Amino acid sequence: MFQEDDEINGRYYSTTKFAIQHESGKSLGGFMIEVTERKLIEKRVNALEEQFQALAGTTMDALCIFDENGTILSVNDIFCDYYGYSREELRGMTRADIEAEVSPVDFSERIQGVKRSGSYRYTTRHKRMDGSLFYAEIRAAYMPESQKLLELIREKKN
Repeated sequence: MFQEDDEINGRYYSTTKFAIQHESGKSLGGFMIEVTERKLIEKRVNALEEQFQALAGTTMDALCIFDENGTILSVNDIFCDYYGYSREELRGMTRADIEAEVSPVDFSERIQGVKRSGSYRYTTRHKRMDGSLFYAEIRAAYMPESQKLLELIREKKN
């Protein structure tokens, strides 16, 4: 089976070709569908991802995306610097691994608060890889389409 996407006169098409066994020999079958809308959406998503990565790379705040269970999905370089972990080490860690004073009930209540209001702001204590603690000022936003939580984290100086 062979599949490719082509642009023809400003429209996008996906063509799939496949071999068909026939008593008289091999034949070629296939179909083509228009995928212009999908391609335009993919381009827009890629542009937004590029903008987000540029923002994440230039901000002075640590950025983290969590799922609703508190699992870390994505972080920026500042986050790694704050906590002392590499991205690979952070992959799969949870909120409980970095927050010193949170229970599953507290986190669930925060998620519900963010869902209701769209954003949330609070201060808590976080812990680094070396075990040291720091006060973290958190600004959180809920992203309903992906059901994820985006947090900007800044070390709060006393």
